[in-house]
Amino acid sequence: MTQNNAANQLVLKGTTTLGVVCKDGVILASDTRVTMGFYVAHKFGKKV
Repeated sequence: MTQNNAANQLVLKGTTTLGVVCKDGVILASDTRVTMGFYVAHKFGKKV
């Protein structure tokens, strides 16, 4: 498999999620879209 073929078949499956540890606690944040490859299955999903 060439590099061009591998890049064309790449499908990102992750989502944006952020966690910050502070002196007084933690902060968690995430996007709300539920995706399946390039398809947005739902715009308002619960992730955190």
